[in-house]
Amino acid sequence: VDLCMGTVDFTQNIKDTVSEPYRTYIDHKNEYAVPAANFDINTNKTTIKPKDVYGSTFDGQLKFVIIRNDGFTRQFEIDSTKKWDDNTGIELDGDWGGVTITVGFAFQFTYTFSQFLIKKQADDGTQTSEDVGRLQLRRAWVNYQDSGAFTVKVFVGNREGNSYTMAGAPVNAQDAILGHLTLPTGQFRFPCQGSAT
Repeated sequence: VDLCMGTVDFTQNIKDTVSEPYRTYIDHKNEYAVPAANFDINTNKTTIKPKDVYGSTFDGQLKFVIIRNDGFTRQFEIDSTKKWDDNTGIELDGDWGGVTITVGFAFQFTYTFSQFLIKKQADDGTQTSEDVGRLQLRRAWVNYQDSGAFTVKVFVGNREGNSYTMAGAPVNAQDAILGHLTLPTGQFRFPCQGSAT
């Protein structure tokens, strides 16, 4: 049984590799220079094998991710009846020979907010949380910067409520250009009817 443990640094404005266009959160992140020999001129496809990148294979239904330095991102998932092995690879259209990409495995990232409390400011400028009584919430919002799509799930008590998706930049955004990276900044509002607990 293999056990992998890692840490994530959330420091702003840093990159882990030279080739990544922005900070990407993927597991087993690595730079990989695609060999010219991986391109098949007959099929016009380039093959990349995780075994060639890492020197070993991985069990489980991992989602293999590649990121080009212009922001192009693709995610590949192996068939549920198979495992990644020495011969399992992904195919990309075109000649990627000599291109350095960032590769890794996707993982699910979840953030849970702590309980919302009313803040009171004292005369001396200090702030305290008011935790007496019942705080009823109607809506909340998340400020985001240079973000891709994300989903907010609202739990009411012990049951899961509705899901609200921020789908990324709208199609008609002024800076949205087909084939180019668009990471919007703004505020995403969503309803959360219920007690702050």
